[in-house]
Order: sequence, then structure tokens, then C-alpha cells
Amino acid sequence: MWHVQRGVIDYWVEQAPAQDKQIALALGMLAPTASLGQLHTGHGPLMGPPASEGLRLTVASLFPASALHAAQRDDLVLDWTRQMGAGFGAQDLARASPEMVDNAYRNLIVPPLALGLSLLFALLNLVQLAYALLRSAALLLRLQWGRHGWFQSALALALVGFSATLGNGYVDSEAFRLDLRPGLWRNDPLLALLTDWGLHAVPPWFALAEWAHKSVLLNASFKLPWV
Repeated sequence: MWHVQRGVIDYWVEQAPAQDKQIALALGMLAPTASLGQLHTGHGPLMGPPASEGLRLTVASLFPASALHAAQRDDLVLDWTRQMGAGFGAQDLARASPEMVDNAYRNLIVPPLALGLSLLFALLNLVQLAYALLRSAALLLRLQWGRHGWFQSALALALVGFSATLGNGYVDSEAFRLDLRPGLWRNDPLLALLTDWGLHAVPPWFALAEWAHKSVLLNASFKLPWV
């Protein structure tokens, strides 16, 4: 699975226009500022208060992808860099090495893919857990329990659909809805689907994921070295 995902990412990077890669470099530098709600477009701030920790971390990861095809993108990004005193402009982006801009674009597309798929599989596992608990309870109570594949499918669809429609201070802002989202869907529907899913669905489940990591996995680290 990892080799397939890596191959898809490498192909995605190779096919991306050079200007998109250069903009990705700037957007990556602006992501921490975006997560604090300090970036604006002509339609107002990108994120309104209050912002939970889960939302801020999600925006920090997905802002570059969400802003990749913003309306009047080049002018908007350069304006953001001037506002934040980032200290680089269009000429600096053009002089960036191919390896640097390739890595910037890779860092832009990996979070939507990784977060989106991770959450989707986590929800499916949650459905399996709920089904197993209900089945065990039925057996303990000596209730008749047949095969209920439809129940798992219905619960999975409900969880995914519910998560995909939840709002927050970022996706509900006029700046995102009017200036960022339309261009992304028009130019890169697959990236738009992954980014939209992540921005809507990841923040509500953040607290549960944190609890599971601390209480169930005992803060286990999945980075080398493991011990």
C-alpha cells in the first residue's frame, strides 16, 4: 500500500506545473500564520474565532492545498507574504531549486492524502468495533442475532456523511468558500475532494484521536527509533 501511495505522489509531483510548485513553497511558509487566523482575502479572514486545537492543526496541514488555486492566487500569495513580512517575493520563488519546489509540492499533497485516508479507515474500524460490541451484547443477553451486513454499511455511510458535512470556522468563512474552494474544485477535483474531506472531518474527531493515542496507545511513537 505504501509503495502504491508513494508512486501516486511521485507521479502527482512530476505532472504539476512549475508555477504551482513555486506557489506551494510560499504557501507552506504561510501555513502557520493561516492556522492562527491571521490571513485575509477580499472577503474577510480565512478563519473566524473560536478555533479549537484540532482545527488549528488541521488548517496548518491543509491550508497549502486549500489555497493552491485561490482566486487571483499569485497576487494574493504575494500580498500575504508582504503582510507577514516573510521576506520573499516572486523572484525568490522563481530562483528556488527544482528539488526545493518539488519537496514543497510533495508536502502540499501528502497531508490531504494521508489525513483523508487515515480518517476514513479509522471510521471504518470504529464501525467494526461498534458492530462487534453490539453483537457481543446480544449474545450475552441471549438475543437472536443474525447477519447484519446492512447495519455496518449504513453506519459507515452515516459516519462518513456526518463527518463530511460538519462545519467550522475555516470552511464556513466567506474567504474559503468564495476565494479558495471554487478554484481548487475547478482545477484539481481529486485534491479538492481530499482537502475538503480533511478540513470538514478531521477537526471533530481530533479530541477522540488524542485520547486514544494517550490512553490506549500510551503515547506510542511510530517514528524510528521505536525504542
